[in-house]
Amino acid sequence: MRSLHTPDSCRPVLKMLGFLQTMRSLHTRRFVSVGFISDVHQVILEYTFFSEVKMNPKRIAAMRLLYRRFRRRRIKRNYWVHPINQKREQIGIFHTILKELQKDENKFFNFFRMTIPSFNELHQRLKTKILRKNSKMRNSITSEEKLALTL
Repeated sequence: MRSLHTPDSCRPVLKMLGFLQTMRSLHTRRFVSVGFISDVHQVILEYTFFSEVKMNPKRIAAMRLLYRRFRRRRIKRNYWVHPINQKREQIGIFHTILKELQKDENKFFNFFRMTIPSFNELHQRLKTKILRKNSKMRNSITSEEKLALTL
């Protein structure tokens, strides 16, 4: 059973629905949460998909209220990839500076502390170990870029 953190505002609703077990503490005389009888999200799905079960209208309203409270606490994301990072391959520091540094060996050596042929040889040796596959959602960071960042 997966544990789920419940906000204090949801506890009375969970208690009323019978999903949260509580006991009165002997020392503090307060109610202490013992745990969930069932995973709340699983129960919500069960109640929404099994229409044969006759439910009390108060219970339906409480489930809806509880569902709204959980949805409200989610982090709202506006972007999958931020617009600044979308242009990284065209105008990023690595892609612009590396081309210029490879034209001038002294600048390349000052930046990476190795010559261009040694950088290329090191890249060829480590390429298979640090390379990741591109996914359908986004392109991975190239092995050359990872090596340059590490150095």
